[in-house]
Amino acid sequence: MDTIDRRERTGGRPKLLLPIYQSIADKLESEIVAGQLPVGDKLESEVELCGRFGAGRHTIREALRVLRDKGMIERTPGRGSVVISRNPEPRRYTQNVSTLNELLRYPEGVKRRHISTGECRIKPEVAAVLGLKPGSRWMRISGVRELEGMATPIGWFDIYMALEFASLVQNKDIETMTLHEEIERNFGVQIERAKVDMFVTRIPADIADHLKCEPEAPALTTVRRYHSSTGDVVQASIAMHPEKRYTYSMEFVRSD
Repeated sequence: MDTIDRRERTGGRPKLLLPIYQSIADKLESEIVAGQLPVGDKLESEVELCGRFGAGRHTIREALRVLRDKGMIERTPGRGSVVISRNPEPRRYTQNVSTLNELLRYPEGVKRRHISTGECRIKPEVAAVLGLKPGSRWMRISGVRELEGMATPIGWFDIYMALEFASLVQNKDIETMTLHEEIERNFGVQIERAKVDMFVTRIPADIADHLKCEPEAPALTTVRRYHSSTGDVVQASIAMHPEKRYTYSMEFVRSD
C-alpha cells in the first residue's frame, strides 16, 4: 500500500503527512460534499482513479473503502462506485420503540414502494421462517421501504396475506396502508397476538440491486406474524435491512 509516514519540517515544527489513500479519500469527499460529484453519479473507475492520482489500485480501493464506511458511496461488483450521500457520516434510520404498536408498524416518513404483487405458493425455506404450511397459497407483496432524503432504501420486504384478504391489493392507496389494520377494519378479523423475531442474515443476490448494496451484505432481518382470535396467521412478513441503514432502539421501564 502506498503510504507516507515520514515527517516534514515546516517553520521548525514537525508535520505528519497522511497516508496517500487517506489524502485521496479526503479529495473525493470534498468533491462529493461540494456537489461536484452529485448523488446518483458514478465515480471514475479504479483504473481512471489510479491514473488521476498516480496511485496503485490497492491504494485506490482503500480510499473508496473510507468513503463507503462513511456512507457516502456504495460499491457493487460490475457497477462500480455510486455516490449515495453528501453527508460524510454513515446514515441509518433509528426506530425508537416503547410500545407494542410502535414495534408492529414503521413510523411516519417510512414509505413502501411495491415492486411485485401476486399469488404464490410458500416455499419450504419461507415456511420454516414464517411458520406457514409449505405449498400453501398466499398473496405476496414485495418491494422496498424508503425514507425521504435518503438515496438508498432502508430495506426490502415480503408481505404475505391470506388469500381471503387479497382484494386489498386492488386499492389505489395500497402502498400507504398498514395492512394488518386494514384486514381488521375491512374483514371483521380481530388480531389477538403478534410475534416479532429479529436476527442477522445476508442480503440475497436477487434483491441486492434493489437495495443498492453488495450481495451477501450483512442485514438485520425482522419477521412478523399476526394471529387472529382463532390462532390462524392472517399476515406475515420478512423485512431485511442492510447494515448501517436501520436500527431498533427500545426502552423498557420497570413497573412494580
